[in-house]
Amino acid sequence: MTEAAELQLIFQSSVDLERWVLTHGVGLLYAIRQGVMAPIAAESELFKPAYLHLLEKKSCSLEVCDFVQRGFFLDDVQHLVGEEALQHTVDEMLDIAVRLLRERPKDIWVGRVSPA
Repeated sequence: MTEAAELQLIFQSSVDLERWVLTHGVGLLYAIRQGVMAPIAAESELFKPAYLHLLEKKSCSLEVCDFVQRGFFLDDVQHLVGEEALQHTVDEMLDIAVRLLRERPKDIWVGRVSPA
């Protein structure tokens, strides 16, 4: 079973899946910004077509799909445009992810409902 298929079984709700993608993305992007993860590693972990297709299949928001798709090119940005452009892209993606997480319902956590 592929990772995307496993995620489809775990996350029945598109909101849960979106929050998982965004929170996981924030962690990966922060690691890139701090220099402890290479962009290619983040691409192989989250920013890949299989996850984009799953998000589309679950009818997730276009903004979350765009967030994942933008991550496909982090390694290319670093190698073709340079480190400063990579940091700028990472910062923009972090801003997008944090904004989208703030817009999502506060009572929904990844995979479970928060205690009231």
